[in-house]
Amino acid sequence: MYHKPELLKDKVNVQMMDTNEWLHVPDLDKTYNKKLKLYFSKGGNTNKLVLTEERPKTEDFAKLIVDFKSRDDKQTYYKTSPKDSLNSTNTLVFETDVLKEDIIISGSYEAKLKAAINKKDMDITMYLVQVKPDNSLFYLSDYLGRASYAEDREKRKLLKPNKIETIPVTNSMFVSKKIPKGSRLIMLLGVNKSSAYQLNYGTGKDVSDETVADANEPLEIKFYNSSFVEIPIFEKAKF
Repeated sequence: MYHKPELLKDKVNVQMMDTNEWLHVPDLDKTYNKKLKLYFSKGGNTNKLVLTEERPKTEDFAKLIVDFKSRDDKQTYYKTSPKDSLNSTNTLVFETDVLKEDIIISGSYEAKLKAAINKKDMDITMYLVQVKPDNSLFYLSDYLGRASYAEDREKRKLLKPNKIETIPVTNSMFVSKKIPKGSRLIMLLGVNKSSAYQLNYGTGKDVSDETVADANEPLEIKFYNSSFVEIPIFEKAKF
């Protein structure tokens, strides 16, 4: 008679990085018991973009411009410490304050993005990164999704140019890891322009039929500060 290894105590068995512990639950929704809701906002009177638990009181936005006609983008970098930086090309960088207590991220983050663009479609990228207390970097999770299929994967719904739309983000990469106090979280929010993937020029045509000749004017995106991400958190005390 076949017996499962002791390690496989339930249907979902997750090794929580940096804890030397496993989590055994019946389904993926049980890998977390709380969500950390963070808004994509601005840091007061500064130009810094922040991830904050406080809902912004007034509407504002951060603008991103991506020129698909250009094939020689100058790489841009975001300094996370005097010696370290992140490649931030074609993204906006949002950062939390230093965490005051340990947390365990466990699951796939979800988001609702409020955005207005001057075209009919875009391919959104999101990268969640941990800046450790020693300023070293750890890539936690990422997402790549086509805005026109965000609501329904089977039916395309184009965006209306220059209208504020709500774009849901689901199915980001699963991660389970302890994030110690003293760390910061960074979200790189942007648009895909990597030659490793099909490029979406935003005309509304079948993307497979688009070429660089369809690029026309640069893509302009306004990401509004009512946009938020929900990061799944596992709290041991509740299990």
